Amino acid sequence: MQQPRYAVIVALLIFALGLLIGFWKWGIGTTDTPKEGTYTAPIRNVLETISLPVPRVTGLQSVEKALSIRRSRRDFADTPLSLGNLSQMLWAAQGISDTETGGRTAPSAHSVYPIELYVMASNVSGLAPGIYHYAPDVHKLELLKEGATTEMESFLEVTPQPHPANAPATIFMAGNFLKPQEFFDSTSAIQVTLQESGHIGQNLYLQAEALGLATVVMGGFDAMNAATFIGAEEDETILYLVPVGNRK
Repeated sequence: MQQPRYAVIVALLIFALGLLIGFWKWGIGTTDTPKEGTYTAPIRNVLETISLPVPRVTGLQSVEKALSIRRSRRDFADTPLSLGNLSQMLWAAQGISDTETGGRTAPSAHSVYPIELYVMASNVSGLAPGIYHYAPDVHKLELLKEGATTEMESFLEVTPQPHPANAPATIFMAGNFLKPQEFFDSTSAIQVTLQESGHIGQNLYLQAEALGLATVVMGGFDAMNAATFIGAEEDETILYLVPVGNRK
């Protein structure tokens, strides 16, 4: 009669161990985390600001159709990604959908928006190669680092996954676990940040399907080295890499 109770206890222990391993893998499971503190808005060293094409709010693909054909597409054509399509992808991920309230395309607990998007552009029409930060409030890209950047072996894990260097653009999704602590304790702040990254990832998938692009969310990387690579802020942790390009 005690076996069901023991089974539940074992299952809970396995689940807790899985969470600890996941946090460690993301670089947020050290003895110093979860971090507690006050969020301070970063002051980025912006070299140049680039206006993006106005995003479209109508398309040829229905939401139902995009859902039915959604796939992880890992093969990218050796052709430039249009600036318009990159603009549309960034807007779908975190763009402003309500200019009066500042609401965005992906939901955020208490409208905290702890996720920042960075873009490594290597072959985008009308956009110089480099590392950019996406500013959703003004729908612009902020150039942080000039030049082609393909030296990514320092943080990519050797797994059967696409190499982002083969894609014309890669979106880096960075989470700040301090930002939600205005409303949540440190553990819940991590939870809502990870939830939001999932919302954004699905938006990217569906927009890619609607545009006929290839994309896949990647988790096989060293979060700390990836953050250094793009020049992320000290309190930001890279949660996803999302290469984007034209389909082969």
